[in-house]
Amino acid sequence: MAESATFLKLIESIGFPALIFAVWYLYHRSQVKAWESREVAQSAAWKGQMEAMTEREERVFNLLGGQLEALQCLIGQMARVENKIDTNQHCPIVRRESHAG
Repeated sequence: MAESATFLKLIESIGFPALIFAVWYLYHRSQVKAWESREVAQSAAWKGQMEAMTEREERVFNLLGGQLEALQCLIGQMARVENKIDTNQHCPIVRRESHAG
C-alpha cells in the first residue's frame, strides 16, 4: 500500500518516466519472486534425485555382494570338478572299474 502511494506521488511530480519505473519495479519484483520459488522447487527436485540415486546405488551394491557370494560358491564347485577330472573320478566307467578292482 505504501509503495502505491509513493508511486502515485512520483508519477504526479515526475510524470511518464516515473510510471515506466513503477512498471519496471513491479515486474522485476514479481520475477525475483518467481525465480526464488523456481529455485526452491529445483533444489527439492535435485535432493529427490540424489536420494533416489543413493538408494539405487545401495541396491546395486547389495546385488553385487550377492553375485560375489554366488560366484565364490561356483568357483569352489568348479575346483572340486577340476579335482575330480584330474583324478578321473568324473567318468562312470572308471568309477566302476576302480570299485570292482
